Amino acid sequence: MHLITILVLLPVILNLSLYLSWSVFGLNFFSSLTAFIITLFIIIFYFQKNFTQLKNNLIKKNYILPLLLIIGNIILVAAVLSPYIQLIKVDNFVSLATSSVTDLYKHSYVVTSLKTFGLPLHHPYFPPASFSYYYGYYLTPALFSYFLPQFQNYFLFFYILFTDFISLLILFFIITKFIKNNFLRFLSLCLVIFGMGLDVFPMFLDGRLSHPDLIEMWSISNHLGLRIDNTFVSLLWTPQHFFAAAVSSFFIYKIITSKNPTWLLISLFSFVFLSSAFVALSLALITFLIFIVFHEKRKSIFRVGLFSIVLLLPYFLSVIQKGGGIFKFYHFQPYSFVDQNQILNYFLTLISEYGFLFLLLPFLIPLFIKKIKPTRTTALFLAIYLPVIITCFICSTGYNDFALRSTILPQLLVIIFFIKAVEIISNRFIKYFLIAIILLNLIISFSGFLFEYASRWKSRQVIDPYASELILKLRSIKDSIIFSTIGQNEWIFQIPPLAFKPIYTSDLYDSGGYLQDNPSNTFGEHETKEKEIYTKANIGSSLKEIISERNFYLLNLNKFTQTYQFDWLILDHRIGVKKGLNFWVPLFEKINVKSWSLTPTFIAFNHQSLISQLADKSIFINQSKQQTFKIIDNKVTLPSGFWYLSLCNQKTSESILHFESEDAYPVFSSPVKSGFCIGNFFYLENKSLLKLLNNSSQEIYIFPVELSVQQSKQN
Repeated sequence: MHLITILVLLPVILNLSLYLSWSVFGLNFFSSLTAFIITLFIIIFYFQKNFTQLKNNLIKKNYILPLLLIIGNIILVAAVLSPYIQLIKVDNFVSLATSSVTDLYKHSYVVTSLKTFGLPLHHPYFPPASFSYYYGYYLTPALFSYFLPQFQNYFLFFYILFTDFISLLILFFIITKFIKNNFLRFLSLCLVIFGMGLDVFPMFLDGRLSHPDLIEMWSISNHLGLRIDNTFVSLLWTPQHFFAAAVSSFFIYKIITSKNPTWLLISLFSFVFLSSAFVALSLALITFLIFIVFHEKRKSIFRVGLFSIVLLLPYFLSVIQKGGGIFKFYHFQPYSFVDQNQILNYFLTLISEYGFLFLLLPFLIPLFIKKIKPTRTTALFLAIYLPVIITCFICSTGYNDFALRSTILPQLLVIIFFIKAVEIISNRFIKYFLIAIILLNLIISFSGFLFEYASRWKSRQVIDPYASELILKLRSIKDSIIFSTIGQNEWIFQIPPLAFKPIYTSDLYDSGGYLQDNPSNTFGEHETKEKEIYTKANIGSSLKEIISERNFYLLNLNKFTQTYQFDWLILDHRIGVKKGLNFWVPLFEKINVKSWSLTPTFIAFNHQSLISQLADKSIFINQSKQQTFKIIDNKVTLPSGFWYLSLCNQKTSESILHFESEDAYPVFSSPVKSGFCIGNFFYLENKSLLKLLNNSSQEIYIFPVELSVQQSKQN
């Protein structure tokens, strides 16, 4: 067994062991330790004799330059992703940094869900609901994060670098098995690392880009539909898909070139399905084609398929339960490079997406007929191009991840077989001409590679120091404590990926597509009720209507509070840019809810204490105590206290009604029909003269928010 097999199987076996152990026994110390020990036993004892092959297999004179190229690329990836593990001092504050590779957030909150809840996945932004995502890749960092949760970002960071490194080693290993010329081997590796696509060409068309800082976003327009990731983009942004494509390539190599233990093939095949559903679809199609034309491999492939289905049954059941429309038929439209010539636009779009080699390879396929049977040559052609053709007519919803991810494996196969075709061509002129095409392609794609990495480095971010302080505090708190929040803010989104804690929110941010609602815990109901009770300004045809409506919502406050099981409710003391006082913080303090000062800016209220204090109290807007104030020159003086603040549209047409003080504390800002009113909660610690921005009304109406104690409790 070659050493590269051991390197591939190390993460594959560990992830599969964790999948089986956590699926059967749940997330606990015993199941986690068992999976780890099983992996070590297989690697150390089964492959013990192969460790001595390290020097012979990898450290060869002809491999030094390719290895340096691989290591150099991993160093660049590490540099671009490094803000994710950095702390930066800004104006005497210690702030978190984060990479502009925003998919890191997704990788991190998947790990957060796994190391907190195990399997099946729970949604990191709404734990009662299931989280539908291909999680196989993330099980290893989740294991280490389970034991040392405060270091989750380090585990994930180095795991991404490790799998990227292994991916490139796998592909270089396969290249050395098919291609004998060292120069062509090096060119192949350059194409893998720097990509074939020529995205940089349409990127620099003046006036055509809505997202010029992202390399593949030139094709993001919804009417185009087809988006393809260059390999270097995938290596940086979606390592789970790139690693799955590399493992798929290794599986294909193993199954067509030599006899291998069935368990090894099952492990590779199953891992791909657990790690990337879209790459798995391409692999399944290619495996089926191998099954058709390689008669001697049919029994082996059948066993692999059968045992993989049994092994992945818990995963498949969770995917089936999600339901919903994932795929749809469409016809991709070309990017408009030139006017009134759609054929040329299609041609230029495909070249920009895939590069010259992808379109030239079909003309070189006949060269392989001399080496392999015609039926197998046809299967080879279909294996590469059929998944790509399918993506031109079938897409997934949203950003069309189906095209983005399922085409990674075909791109890798194009590189290997195109370079192999160049190697076997005997005509020197044609050979050198094709090498020139490869070099031209590489120069253009390399410029895109540099642009992407430079853009990601320049766009790195520093998180708000107050949010950083909260996140660092939450990291130090044990994982068994579950938090909730109110409202929609950037710091809330950052808690699962950066504080490594799941949280109840009313906004799923970019994870909404992975929500799998339970009938008894519907996120939509939670979202609606939270906004109705706490944050959403309500609009009606009169002051009486909007107050009655809000009082009705407040009657459900205690019931809503008891619906979900969490430990602490986190609130920001301040709201807005310069920060006014959060209405709910002093209100909960007034009714003596047990609190926990997390930082000077953020406070948490105990869930059980909140339920207890609300059990005999009602919060309501007292409509009988209306006060009216004149707004003069966008200024108004309001008394201290808890208020329900309202404006009415006295104009003859629809108008946007604002109540936003000069310090950017927005109470509401919404279009309101003529004669209609809008209102929301407002708190003033002291009597204040407020300077308003863009006010569109002359009078303001305020009503006190009061507490009543139920008579039965008083007695």
